Amino acid sequence: MRNSNAWQYFIELLVVIAGILIAFMLNNWHETAQNSRLEAEYLQSLRNDLQQDAAQMDSLIRFSQNKIANLNRLVLFLTPQKIGQDSTLILFSSMLKLYKFDAHRATFEALKSSGDFNLISPYTLKKRIVDYYQTLGSKKHFDAILDNYFNTYVVPFAFKEINFRAGRFQHRGNLLQPYAFNIIFGYKSLLAQSLSFYKTLRKKCQTLLNTLTNKS
Repeated sequence: MRNSNAWQYFIELLVVIAGILIAFMLNNWHETAQNSRLEAEYLQSLRNDLQQDAAQMDSLIRFSQNKIANLNRLVLFLTPQKIGQDSTLILFSSMLKLYKFDAHRATFEALKSSGDFNLISPYTLKKRIVDYYQTLGSKKHFDAILDNYFNTYVVPFAFKEINFRAGRFQHRGNLLQPYAFNIIFGYKSLLAQSLSFYKTLRKKCQTLLNTLTNKS
C-alpha cells in the first residue's frame, strides 16, 4: 500500500515538474517571439529613418555641388569687364541660399533609452548602427563652423554690397578687392569640407541600409 502511495506521489511530482517545465518553455518561447517582433519593428523603423536621411543627404549633396560650381563661376565673373553683368549678381546672391539636413534619430534614441539595443543582432549590425549615428553626431561640428562663417562674413558682406530692392551692386569695385575673393574662397573651402563629410556619411547610411535589408 505504501509502495502504491509512493508511486502515486512520484507520478504527481513528475506531472508538476513537467507542468513547470512546459510553462517555463512556453514563457521563453513567448518572450523570444515578443523580442523578435520588437526587434523587427525597431529595424523597420530604423530603415524608414535611414531612407529619409538618405533622401535628404542626396538633395544636400546636389545642392552643395551646385553651390560650389556657382562660386567657381562667380570668381570668373569678378573682373572689371564682367562685374556689371546680371549673371554676377545672380551667382553672388546664390551664396545666400541654404539647405539644412535634419537627421532622423528617434528610433536610435528610443533603442538607447529603453535598453532594447541588446535585442538587435548580430553584433556587426549593432556596430554599424552605432558607427553611423556617431558619425552623424559630428554633423553639428561641421554645421556650426559653416553657419558661423556664413553669418559672420557672407551675410554681412552681401547686405552691404547688394541692393536687393534695386537688383544691383552698391559699389561694384568692392567686389574686386582681395577681401571679397577671400570671403568667396573661404566659403567655398568650408562647403567642400562639408560636402566631403556628407558623402562619407551617405556611404555609411547606404551600407547600414543594405545590412538591414539583408537582415530582413
